[in-house]
Amino acid sequence: MSLQLCLAALAVIFSASASAFASASTSVAADGCPSADWVLFESGCYWKSPFQLSWRRIADVCDSISPGALPTSVHSFTEDAFIAETLLEGARGWLGLHRNDTHISWTWADGSDYNRYYFGCNEPSFEGEACAVINHGRIGEWASFSCDDEQYFVCRVNAK
Repeated sequence: MSLQLCLAALAVIFSASASAFASASTSVAADGCPSADWVLFESGCYWKSPFQLSWRRIADVCDSISPGALPTSVHSFTEDAFIAETLLEGARGWLGLHRNDTHISWTWADGSDYNRYYFGCNEPSFEGEACAVINHGRIGEWASFSCDDEQYFVCRVNAK
């Protein structure tokens, strides 16, 4: 795929992100979330870190804030847009997505199936970048980064 075609496709995909989730049900401190710091979206509660950490440390932080919480996975376009725009407000942040030691297959921290692909053009890189961020270059676009970089992150736990 040419770079121009790739960029055009990404522009179409991500230009509708605001309207894609505008009608979705969201509320702060909604029933079923651990506290008022969490935001309910669909069946999950989400927490955005006010600080940056390396990817290797975020799972422990998520679990310490709310037992069972993990770095977020993304399984729909509306969830991608919600995390990118509403929670991170366009700032780059870690997803719960990483590659194994062979740098071939991607895995979500929660063990769910990796079946969405929102990486930008020429991504993911295969040069020592085994963890994924959102909002790299364009809102909602993913990129691979070194797991040692420090980024904001989002934790997710199922609503009760």
